[in-house]
Amino acid sequence: MRKTRGSCPAWPRASSLAARVIPRVVAGDLNGAMAAVQAPLRSVLEPLARTAFADGFAWILCVAAGVALLSAVFVRLLMRDESPAHQPVRVDAPARR
Repeated sequence: MRKTRGSCPAWPRASSLAARVIPRVVAGDLNGAMAAVQAPLRSVLEPLARTAFADGFAWILCVAAGVALLSAVFVRLLMRDESPAHQPVRVDAPARR
């Protein structure tokens, strides 16, 4: 194998394979991603792709939970004082003719 700029060997057609597989895994089309891979690699890449998709989804849910927690804390800090007691407003009825 030939060497690239660093010390890692250059894998043949790795970039074209990655360009076809990665966008499909990110989009959640795991069956389409695995259809683009040859059979010997499929058994290795399929569990990795499923794990990567699930981990990414879990990470996004954790970020959403953090945003929700921060929002709750900010609301609590900003609304610390009680609202003034509600006093009904009396509206005088219009004069009848």
